[in-house]
Amino acid sequence: ALLVNLPCWAAVFAAPSPAVLIAALMVAGVFSGLLDLAMNTEATSVEREAPRPMLLGVHAAASAGFALGALVGGIVASQIAPLACAALMLAVSLPVAAAQHRLGPRDHAQAPKLAVPTRGRPRQGVAVVGVVLGLTIAGEMASQMWSARFLERQAAEMAAWAGAGAALFAGFQAVMRLMGDVIRRHFNDRTVIVVSLAVAALGYFTVASSQHFAQSLVGFALVGIGLACVVPCCFAIVAREAREQAAAALGMASLVAGAIRLPAPLALGALTGAFGDATAFAVVGAGLLLALGLTLRLQR
Repeated sequence: ALLVNLPCWAAVFAAPSPAVLIAALMVAGVFSGLLDLAMNTEATSVEREAPRPMLLGVHAAASAGFALGALVGGIVASQIAPLACAALMLAVSLPVAAAQHRLGPRDHAQAPKLAVPTRGRPRQGVAVVGVVLGLTIAGEMASQMWSARFLERQAAEMAAWAGAGAALFAGFQAVMRLMGDVIRRHFNDRTVIVVSLAVAALGYFTVASSQHFAQSLVGFALVGIGLACVVPCCFAIVAREAREQAAAALGMASLVAGAIRLPAPLALGALTGAFGDATAFAVVGAGLLLALGLTLRLQR
């Protein structure tokens, strides 16, 4: 998936038309999803064998990598050309692929054929976690994609700082993920998810009720703090309960999550157009409370 992604993203950066861009993004999304699933399956397998929690540290490294890639990629695209970003990805991805190849497969982490939760409570539990994942990722997307627009409309004179909402969201998320494994040593994943979702929902309600730029920034920071640990903890719960079937169970949870997160931007845009930004963010907060309620129904 890592190597196949390279020509896909080259097609994205070199797309001559919107139609080609959309098609290239769809193909790249498929292989990026496979790569994400493989990485999380591997990370959860390693964590099960480790003497202490470590999955949040892995996600913190990913968050830092995304932030660095966005910063460097933006400079490269603006100062050289968008297609140069493909060369940058090649320079980064090939050494990673070579290192992974040298490590070889982890035989004991391989799932048996057709290892998938087929019925009963295990399957229901995975589906519930998938819904929590989908609502959480939709919440992340709301801050990433809509915070700048909201802040610019709220205070036009502060337009130059409109990106501060997304920056605070991402920054606090990365910091919390660095601390997350320490928190997980003292509290179980279910408790971490419940408290985290409560904080994130509070953040969105803070944004929705905000009349001031500074209050909105505080809200987006709370969202970053709250959503930092939810996705990794969900993956950890699924992998721990599924054991040998971890890859299949994670795939099922990701499929359920995708059914929610894929239409989320369209739904958020429709809500914003019909009722305004504040209402849209309040609905996102309500979605996180729904995820909190579903988490409480999971077995400890």
